Amino acid sequence: AILLVASGLGNFEVVGESEAQCNTTHEEKRNQDRLYIHDALTPQASGHPTMPYEEALKEAMQGSTRDSIIWSMRAEHSLALKLGPSSHLINVKTNLAVALMNFANGMEGNFVGYTNIYRESEGLLKSVLKLDPSNAVAKSNLLTVQKNLELREF
Repeated sequence: AILLVASGLGNFEVVGESEAQCNTTHEEKRNQDRLYIHDALTPQASGHPTMPYEEALKEAMQGSTRDSIIWSMRAEHSLALKLGPSSHLINVKTNLAVALMNFANGMEGNFVGYTNIYRESEGLLKSVLKLDPSNAVAKSNLLTVQKNLELREF
């Protein structure tokens, strides 16, 4: 079966009422939360290796699907959820969904494993569309993950 390749990994930006004020507030909160989350998600505490989100995103954009990339992106997703709806949350959800889809595309033989990962990706993309119904990248990737699930069910 041919698996479709995902598109839509990208950088995040913060938009708001006062961009400078929003960036400062957002970055301060993000850094405080990152320290808390990072302590909980250290390789020793969680059993999963992590790296800074920006590094994980860069590697994912280069096609890497290592576990540490996925776990780092999941950690950033947890942070973004705590900050509430924003363009950053939408981008993190989209980036994680695409990374998960690419990870599942590379899995062989473990039907339950890759199906669960595709479903996680699908759920993230659906949540992006609830936040931003016109998000073309999320729509495209949602169709891709659903097609990949369909192709691999046989």
